Amino acid sequence: MPTEIRALVVTRDPAMADMFSGGFRTLGVETQSVDDLISAANPWLRSKVEAVVVDFDGLGDELSIFEELRKNPSNQNAIVIAVATHPSVSQTASANGAQFIVQRPFLSEQVHRAIRAAHGLMIQGRRRYFRLSASLDVSLIRDSGETIECKSINLSRNGMAVDTPQPLKVGESLTLSFLAPPSQADMTIRAVVVWDDNHGKAGLRFGRVSHHVEEHLHAWLDDECLIWHKVS
Repeated sequence: MPTEIRALVVTRDPAMADMFSGGFRTLGVETQSVDDLISAANPWLRSKVEAVVVDFDGLGDELSIFEELRKNPSNQNAIVIAVATHPSVSQTASANGAQFIVQRPFLSEQVHRAIRAAHGLMIQGRRRYFRLSASLDVSLIRDSGETIECKSINLSRNGMAVDTPQPLKVGESLTLSFLAPPSQADMTIRAVVVWDDNHGKAGLRFGRVSHHVEEHLHAWLDDECLIWHKVS
């Protein structure tokens, strides 16, 4: 099932929680509000969070907790919106990765502008790391000239997993070829084998590709990503 885009709002200010949560929800973002960073740790660490709104005005001694949570590999790229009114607090927020800073008293347009901008970055991030499940006919051409016919399992901008009738050697460079929908464009890409489970499945990382191939591949995956989010 598609995973929803998620945001977390950390504040003891009910008005702030309502404003940011409501703004994100109008854009289809699942949003949770918590009072403090200790309470935030559980949802932050246990699920993918793509945006975090943090009340730096009320952060106080919890700054060290925020720094630790930011190190969580699955969420370290989360977009951070900070509420930071005083210059010193704004500086602290910027130093801790805040891409957007909103000041009190809140202006509705300022808040909504920050939310819309953050949402745009969240969608860009989803597109960049989107992995499409697809069963395509793929030809793997080894440098020796041997061709292995296989099926794709999934693919992204950076690589592909395949179902192959014979093991591949990790570190091996080869050429893969497949037809990409919707126009059945010929995709010929150099790739490196990065894993093989010895049970018929292997992972390939794409090397440098031509501008034509990159443009078509990215456009196709972006379209599929948008469809994927609409049905979620």
